[in-house]
Amino acid sequence: MSAPVTGGCFCGSVRYTLTIPASFKPEPHSCECTQCRKAIGGLFPIFLTVPTSALSFAPTTTRKVWASSATAERPLTWRDSTSGAPDEIELQVGTLDPEVLFGDKARLELVTPVRNLYCVNEIKGVTDGKKDGVRKFRTGGDGPEYTVA
Repeated sequence: MSAPVTGGCFCGSVRYTLTIPASFKPEPHSCECTQCRKAIGGLFPIFLTVPTSALSFAPTTTRKVWASSATAERPLTWRDSTSGAPDEIELQVGTLDPEVLFGDKARLELVTPVRNLYCVNEIKGVTDGKKDGVRKFRTGGDGPEYTVA
């Protein structure tokens, strides 16, 4: 097991610890679908899909969700994985504590996207220039990769 990382929401009503198995290969991804944009009030969230068994919530955590579609629930800080795998959960990496995001103990492998979903919604000159080498998908990550003509 790697060292646990912690996170939570701004108001503190959600706190969690993530204990990642050593065999886990993180593949953070960003999403440009309209639902994600509306849910976070930003241009694209970055998610980290992790095994549900690796995540534990503090006893004081309050969980509130709303069904945004037939396949996803959208709470303030996390959502059930849309991959259809009940043993996985997607965390928004912005909820990770600061020491995970920056500084000499940063865990960049947990927060740097390797895939971008729903590139069909890229905003020219704004969200279309993300890091080279990131795999892009026109819609969800199980579809064909997106290439710009």
